[in-house]
Amino acid sequence: MRKQLLVGVITGLAAFTLAGMGHETAQAATLPADYQGDWVAYVGKTKHHHVNYYYTARLTLADTSLATQLNVTKNANLSDLTTQVTLQSAVTYQLKTTKKHQVSYKVRTATDNASLGKFSLTKVKVKGQKTTALAFDDGEDDVVYAFRSLNKTHAWGDDVLYS
Repeated sequence: MRKQLLVGVITGLAAFTLAGMGHETAQAATLPADYQGDWVAYVGKTKHHHVNYYYTARLTLADTSLATQLNVTKNANLSDLTTQVTLQSAVTYQLKTTKKHQVSYKVRTATDNASLGKFSLTKVKVKGQKTTALAFDDGEDDVVYAFRSLNKTHAWGDDVLYS
């Protein structure tokens, strides 16, 4: 069961990192500094043989790469994380601006130009306070959020854990 769960999570993260969508034309761009760096997200919790496992993801955005790391712990406070898998892709970014001046960056693999989805910065409430979050939209599922510091709000959900 735990092996199946791990395979499901790895598959979900691989889909996040390697999935392809339609092509659009947009202005090529470098990723601004406020997007770059580490972002962390609470993926969710599973139970196996009466033991809770808590999963987190770490996204590292750089000008030419996107790294995704899946971590797991038995601790509800998300301490003592153990890395399960790390994926890294060479990427390019394309600036997209809506008519309402909302900015997002479409992420594409550098090798075959396949779309991975889009990132944007947004404000979401975390424990009653508005906090900057990195919103990821793959165009298929709900938008998921990552933050500069790890917390248990805005879990990515079971669809990521059981993909």
